This record gives sequence, C-alpha cells and structure tokens, in this order.
Amino acid sequence: MSDTHVIGPQYTTPDENSPADNESIFLTPERVMAMRDTINAMEPRPEAVFITGDVIHAAHHSMDPAWYDDNDNAHSVARQLFDGFDMPVHVLMGNHDYETGCGNAPDDYPKALSEDLFRRFFDAEPYYAVEVGGTKFYLLNGQQGRTWDPEDPACDSDLASFGAAQLDWLDTELADGKPAVVMSHYMGLLWDLGESPNIEDTMDAHDNVQLYLGGHTHRWVDLSTFFEAPQYVLGPARYDPDNFWVLDLDPAGPVTIIDRDKAVWYNSCASTYRYDTATPTLDPDAPEDGTCVMGLE
Repeated sequence: MSDTHVIGPQYTTPDENSPADNESIFLTPERVMAMRDTINAMEPRPEAVFITGDVIHAAHHSMDPAWYDDNDNAHSVARQLFDGFDMPVHVLMGNHDYETGCGNAPDDYPKALSEDLFRRFFDAEPYYAVEVGGTKFYLLNGQQGRTWDPEDPACDSDLASFGAAQLDWLDTELADGKPAVVMSHYMGLLWDLGESPNIEDTMDAHDNVQLYLGGHTHRWVDLSTFFEAPQYVLGPARYDPDNFWVLDLDPAGPVTIIDRDKAVWYNSCASTYRYDTATPTLDPDAPEDGTCVMGLE
C-alpha cells in the first residue's frame, strides 16, 4: 500500500492541495483500519505488509526527540495502527515523512530528526532490504540525493534522487541475483536521472529486478512501457481502503500481482475484491466507500 498520510491530534484544520485531499485526510485512520481488517482476514494470510511512503502527515512539532515520546502524535498514531496488523509492517520514507525543503526555512526540520523518528517508531532505516518468500524487497529513499540537498544547486524536492551511497549499496545488493522488488515513493517519471549513478541505470543492470512500485501521485498509474522492469504507482490508502495489491512470491517463478485488475487506472480508487479464497475475485455488490477522483492533477 502507499500514502497512508496518518495524522496526529495536532492536525485540526485541513489545508491540502485539493477538496478531495481535504476530505480524505481526516479519514486516513478509518481507512487504514479497514485495510488492516481486510488483510488480517485473508486466507492465506500475507507474510508482510509494505507501505511505499508518505506514512505520516504534518507530523513534526518539535526539534526535541523526547517530545515525540511524551506526546501523542502522528508517529505514535501510525505505530498503533500498524501494530494491529497480524504480520510485520515495513515502511519507507516519502516526501511528507520529512518536513524540509530547498530554502533552509527557519521552520524546516532536520532530515536526521525525521530519520531518527522512523527508527524509533517503525524500526525503519532510511533505506534497507527485507527478504520475504525468497524475494528481496528494497525499500529505497528518494530524498537522499542532490534534489533534497538545500546546499546543492540542483535542489528540487519535486524530484527524487537517491545519492551515490544508496545506489552503490543497491547495486551491490542486487548482484546476489535473488528475485527483487524495488520500491520508493516517487514514480520513475519524477526521478532525477542526471545524478550519477542514477537509479534507472542501476536497476537495468540487474535482470533479477522483477517489479518497481511507487506512490506519491495519488492515482493508479501503469508506467511499464517506459521502463525495463514493470513499474506501477499505487493508489493512495488515504483515499480508498481498497488501494492495495497482493503479491504472490514464488522463488522458482516471477513475482505475480494476483489482484492487478482491481486497479482503476488514473483514478484515486480501486475496485473492491474479496479475499476469502485463494484467488481474489471482484465483489460486484460492494458499495464504493472511497474518495474517487479521475485523472492526474
């Protein structure tokens, strides 16, 4: 899943990018719980859950790390939601998980603080790998390169960049040849390919990369014709509790998206599927309970 955008009690007045964003932001906990109930009830039960960024929203309120331990906030609310899953939840960082930019504004929060909070609340490093069912999942961070460095002339937080250290690590990791799913928050059309090395060349050098998943765009998007490995943008969890996919992992075969057809392309919602059998099926009688918007903004 992607873009849970969990808010804390400090968030009281919506000031988002669109009326649909304003509507969806207060429904995030309810929709994450609905997704959680669906996933926990699946047969067979999934081994793990992954969230491709924008885990939290408007979450920074102090430069003092102790404040987040002493006060209920978006990090603690999200952790409580995720603790209700019956399987491990692995998160990666998106742009809203930081609150910084290119201008060195006085109210910018240090990236190091945001990353420390993710370690403390979600046991998540800025980037890392998890192996499930013989497949390696690479949870990358598109905020580690020059477009997220306020001291760099190329700073532009609308673009993702990964930095040489992370991409060298990925290149070394992928060399083990294990089936790989790569994930980060931004879709490939928003990658800074001018950095060297760059993420596209790094992935293309390894034919064991079977799939790339991203978020950020708040629509389901199929980008597979543009990249060597199949690439998809997931619809946002904050908009619709149906916005998730289930992967079937077979070490002897390809990674398969078993409910791929639930995606409504260029929409913020997905169709409702039933997961009470081994093969998910469309539920034609389910009411639509999402904030559904068609077309890219």
